[in-house]
Amino acid sequence: MGEDFLTLGVRLVATLVEQLQADALDRNISIADLLRKTKAAAVKLKRTDLIEWIESELSGYKDKKLPPYRVLHAELKFFNPYRGWCPIVGAPPTWHCGVPIAELLSLLESTNPQGIFVVSVSAQISSILCRDLGFVADIKQHVSRASVAAIIDAVRNAILDWALNLEAVGIRGDGLSFSPVETKKARGVTINIGSIGNAVGVGSFGDNARITARQNLNAEALAASVMKLVQEAERLVPNSDLPEPVRGEALQALAELRSAASERIPDTGRIRGALDALRRVMEHVAGHVIGAGVLALIAQVHPAL
Repeated sequence: MGEDFLTLGVRLVATLVEQLQADALDRNISIADLLRKTKAAAVKLKRTDLIEWIESELSGYKDKKLPPYRVLHAELKFFNPYRGWCPIVGAPPTWHCGVPIAELLSLLESTNPQGIFVVSVSAQISSILCRDLGFVADIKQHVSRASVAAIIDAVRNAILDWALNLEAVGIRGDGLSFSPVETKKARGVTINIGSIGNAVGVGSFGDNARITARQNLNAEALAASVMKLVQEAERLVPNSDLPEPVRGEALQALAELRSAASERIPDTGRIRGALDALRRVMEHVAGHVIGAGVLALIAQVHPAL
């Protein structure tokens, strides 16, 4: 209890600049709270440029220009019902992320460290890409979780650097207030967010794009998903009117899948091979209702591989 009171006492006497430094270093302080406290300092120091940046981070950039840390590497892919997500060769390799930072944080907290974010593209861009592909497909941008997490770190680092630079030129404040001299000095202390880039790009949030998370399944979760596929396919295939050679090869592939998924430590490589074997067999009867059904089941598992 004594340590709690001591900590509280330090917080009460700390200046706003010192609080910003401490909060920027503390991962337990939410990025939204840190931005709001930074906004309080920016308002008191009459830094309208900084206020605008903070409001964009909190509310989203919409049609505003983006700082470079919000331009992320991305892979544009289309969904193939037989093979899962397939890359579109020659597509723009970046995603311009203007979504509010609290939404990004929520998505990060909802995924595992290997998760992938799937971002919708505009109807216009989708139409152009489908025309180039030669068929209609679901098209999304795939962005790594690490790239999105880097946005949070970039904002936290920028605020820490700014607070340290304020202190370096003698700006600390008195509690939550700053003197006229400090306010004048603060005009020359820049915040390092880099040069602002253009917000226009595939997947721009100016076109009501949506972002969702797709988990990369671990071996155990993948095995459980495959076992459900096997159970359903084993119910459909044996008594179907599929050609005998196809039915026999499909049952062999299903047996291999069941064996691979039943291992104490599932081998994802073995599971991948068995899924590919089953897919190749069923592609010969893709026009059959059972063939189409099994291929659809495979497609639900394949994107996780």
